[in-house]
Parts: sequence; C-alpha cells; structure tokens
Amino acid sequence: MNPPDSKRLSIVVVNYDTWADVHAQIQVLSRSAEIRDGRAELIVVDNDSPTKPEWPDEPFPGVIRIDREENGGFGAGVNTGWRQSRGEWILLLNPDVVVSDDLLNHVLALLDEIDRKHEAGSSLRVGIVGVALTNPDGSRQPSVGAFPSVGRGFLELFLPRSRRRYQIVSPQKFGPVDWVTGAFFLVRSEVMAELGGFDEDYFLYFEETDFCLRAKRAGWATCFDPTITVCHQKPLQNRNVSPKIRLLTRHSRLLYFRKNTSPGQFRIMMSLVHAEAWLRCQFARLGFGQSNFGMWKAVQDLVRTFREHEEPQGIAVLDWAERAIAQWH
Repeated sequence: MNPPDSKRLSIVVVNYDTWADVHAQIQVLSRSAEIRDGRAELIVVDNDSPTKPEWPDEPFPGVIRIDREENGGFGAGVNTGWRQSRGEWILLLNPDVVVSDDLLNHVLALLDEIDRKHEAGSSLRVGIVGVALTNPDGSRQPSVGAFPSVGRGFLELFLPRSRRRYQIVSPQKFGPVDWVTGAFFLVRSEVMAELGGFDEDYFLYFEETDFCLRAKRAGWATCFDPTITVCHQKPLQNRNVSPKIRLLTRHSRLLYFRKNTSPGQFRIMMSLVHAEAWLRCQFARLGFGQSNFGMWKAVQDLVRTFREHEEPQGIAVLDWAERAIAQWH
C-alpha cells in the first residue's frame, strides 16, 4: 500500500562527481508542473563524490538530496533512492541524459496508458519500461539487449564496443524485450520491493540486465517504448574508458554468468574472458594496439578469483581492481 503522500513517479538520479549534469537536470525538472503539483518527485543520490557542492538555502521544491557515506556502486545508489521514494513508479535516470520541459508529461501519459491496457485485460504484466535513446548528433543509440549467452559472449570478442551487449535495431512499437538500459529505466516500485531492489554485488554494469532477468522469472515483463526519445550524451560504448572500468565490466559479466547461468556456461565464459586477456597480453608485449598489459594481467587474476570462489563483490571490487592493476605496473 502506498503512503498517504505517495507520488505517481519518483525520479532517482545516482551521481558520482557529475554535478554539472545533475544541476542541469534539476533546473529543468524542478520547474515541471508534475513536480510542482506533487505528482512526481526528484531524488538525487550522491555516491560519495570527491566534490560536494552546497545545496541552496532554499531547496528546489520536490527535490531531495541524499549523500551516501561511501560509493557502493550504481545498484547501491539506486536502492538508497528507491527506499526513500514515494512513487508508484521509479524512473532511474543517468545524470548525462538531457531532459526536456515536457518529458515528465510524456512519461506520466505512458504510465497511464500502461495502466489502462492492464485494466482492459491485457495479459502483459508490465513491470519495467525503457525508451529510445539518441546520441548528441541525433543518431540512434542502442538501448535494449538480449540476455547474455555464451554464444553472444564469443561473438562480442570480435565486435566493436558500440555493438556489444545491445541490439543495434530497437523495436518499432511498444512491446516486450529482454532488458533495457539503466540510463532511462522505468520500474514499478512494486517490482523493486518484490525483488529487493538492485543486486549490490555488482559494482557497475550488468545490474539492470540481472534485474530484468529476475523480474521475468517473477512474471514481470520488460518493455520498450519508442514514442519517448531522450538524448544520452556519454554512453560507455562511445567513450574511452580507463583500465579500471574495463576490469569492472568483466567482473560484472562473470558475476552475471555465475548468478544466472548453468555451471557449464559459467566455466565457458570464464575461459573466454581468460583467453581474451591472454591474447591481449601477448599483443601488448609485442607493442601492438592500445592494449594495457597490466589491466589484462589483472583480468587473468580476476578469472582466477572466480575459479577459486574468492571473487570480490560490491564495494570491495573497486579496491581490488585498483590493487590488481597497480601490481602489474
């Protein structure tokens, strides 16, 4: 049962040292009619950023800031915001997503339409919804994907980063998909409560994929809606990433396979990740490409920890990654 002061929608933004983007979102969203009339609220969760700007003496109406004492990862930040939220639906929003004045109006209209179809007898039990994303130049950005598999994992070794994990062509009408990106992730608070929120064993990446799979197993559908489009400015696949981030993505992939696939599939995935790291180490020794020798040796160490059931989880992953890379420099 929702509390007496419940909202239709709670927007949760998890921030780590991207205050300029967050402030831009606040400036737009706090002016929206939906927040001003109490149908929506905005919750900003700061994951212990190194910089912490002062909040205005007169806070923005309908905007709540929560400062965590440690950076527990994206899932931990999401759960902190969700547990303080009062919305029937939660919108997880990346700080680098550009929001428009009428965005919340479109989102609430979409939620109303989903409820109308459910009341009319639709068999689709919609629990999660993603939308269309674009790059800053207006080109389409992939935002949906198929659940990871060994076969797909092998193919991704030969694909550019922009094509890994995601489907290149998004559906053209509202309907079910396997998973949608956490950059713009609408989820019923009921689903969050039923599943216990995001799995905080993942520090970064794959947590939304894991969540969508658990939701499917619980009888909830994840859907894609192409009628809402937002610009996602800095997706991972379009950025140069640090060795630490590369190590974290492989940790999350292996963790997903350990948690959600058979022991045989998990062993194959460990072998694939180890083989990739070994090959890239050889290329680095020969001076080819952009390979980082220390990082790929750390990936091999990471696979060993999984084989020995000693892999780091949650916030411990961050310190482990830094130490593992440093020891090979």
